[in-house]
Amino acid sequence: MGECAAVNATAVTDFVLAAVALTFAVLLARSWQAHWIWVLAYAFVTAAAFAGGIFHAGTHSGTLWNATLVLIGVAIVLYIAASFAGGLPAGAPRTHWIIAGAVVTAIGFGLQRSPLRVHNVVYHLVQIAGLYLFYRGARL
Repeated sequence: MGECAAVNATAVTDFVLAAVALTFAVLLARSWQAHWIWVLAYAFVTAAAFAGGIFHAGTHSGTLWNATLVLIGVAIVLYIAASFAGGLPAGAPRTHWIIAGAVVTAIGFGLQRSPLRVHNVVYHLVQIAGLYLFYRGARL
């Protein structure tokens, strides 16, 4: 895959990641069970992925990239806070889903740091799975 195609694929998967995160944010916001921190976490992932998509689509602004990184950082803090807000009792189904989400996310981060030409695309696709696992835990 050429450099231009890899960048375009990265932008596309950024936007897909944003759409998935937004979907989970809306579904959780509609649920009376969901803790508001989960909704915020997904909202920040949505914003970060959307900003990343704009950046990778060709708007290579340093300011935009820095904003993307800040949004990612806030999302990570919110995911950690949300994960512990309801407690993580040993053996609880919620705990298993959240741990699985964290493991898949860590695998995604590792793959993003790999020498693969399309490392960002692979990360985004793996992270979509991680978002789903966190979503399942957030619903319980």
